[in-house]
Amino acid sequence: SAGLGQRARAHAMQLVAPLLPRDYPASVAPEYASYAAWIMVHNALGAAAGTLSMQALLVSAGVGATAATPAAAALNWCLKDGAGQVATIASAYAVAHRFDAHPKQWRLAAGWLENGARLLEMYAPYAPALFL
Repeated sequence: SAGLGQRARAHAMQLVAPLLPRDYPASVAPEYASYAAWIMVHNALGAAAGTLSMQALLVSAGVGATAATPAAAALNWCLKDGAGQVATIASAYAVAHRFDAHPKQWRLAAGWLENGARLLEMYAPYAPALFL
C-alpha cells in the first residue's frame, strides 16, 4: 500500500538523516549523492584493508601458533574499529552543522587526529593489551 511505502521511506530518512548535510538535498550540489556514495565505498574498502593488514601484521609478528589466535585478534580489532566508527558518526552528528562553515579547518584537524592515531599505533608493540 502507498501509505506503508511512505512510512517506510520516512523511517529510512530518519535513520540516514544524521549522515546527511542539513537541509539535504536542497543544500548540496546535484552530484553530491554520487560523491558521497564513492566516499562511502572508499571508506569501507579502506577500513577493510586496514583490518586485513593488521591481521597480516599480527600473523607476521608470530601472534599465536594456532589458527584461532590470529582470527580472535582480528575479530577483537574489528570490534574496536567498529566502536570507533560508531563514535565517529556520533561525533560528526553532534558537530556536523559546523563542518560546512570551515571545511578546510575540519579537514586539517581530521588529518592531525589521524596522524596522532597512527603514532599511537606505532606504540602497540610496547603495550599490546591497550591496542588488541
